[in-house]
Amino acid sequence: GSMNEGLVLLDEAGVILSINPAARRLLDAAENCVGQDLLTVDRDVALSDALRQAAEQGHSEFRGQRNGREYQFDVTRIQSEGRMAGTVLLVFDVTERAFAERNRREFTANVSHELKTPMTTIAGYTDGILDGTIPPEKERQYLQIISDESRRLSRLVRRMLDISQIQNQEMKKEEFDLCESARIALLSMEQKIMSRGLDVDAEIPEDSVMVQGDRDLIT
Repeated sequence: GSMNEGLVLLDEAGVILSINPAARRLLDAAENCVGQDLLTVDRDVALSDALRQAAEQGHSEFRGQRNGREYQFDVTRIQSEGRMAGTVLLVFDVTERAFAERNRREFTANVSHELKTPMTTIAGYTDGILDGTIPPEKERQYLQIISDESRRLSRLVRRMLDISQIQNQEMKKEEFDLCESARIALLSMEQKIMSRGLDVDAEIPEDSVMVQGDRDLIT
């Protein structure tokens, strides 16, 4: 009765032998549901499939949402003297764990996306200098871009080391020239633009436009 997890005991035919208060609340089952087929109390198709799979293979599990919360359903077959004697259904609230898992997946995707652009730029312009695609008179200009992107990559890595810090930190504001950031971003994409045969017309003011913000996030 004091368990937070839902616990249901079924006989070999799927009839409820015992159900604790947590499971009754979760399944929205009546007080007198003992003696009824579980699938008449809860008609979830995923639960039906899990019961069938557990009967065949010994165990099954799935996740489902109820009343805005996420739960894991663990179904285990009970055997006695070589035959199926019943089933145990355990239900765990995994809402917080699922939220953390989604955050980790999102963080990983964001890291991959954020790091890909400067790494591609650095590799592309380095190869261009080495193989002669970039003429000697322009090498210094592109070496400066490589240097800037390397520093930005380093800053991004430092800021991504601590997930909780990223989630909780306030935006680091500094004064910088928005036009210069736009030009740098455009130059870093020059190889992709040329390789795809695109024409890009950027109307960037010649005078500085000074703003307050996070330079790296804007870039």
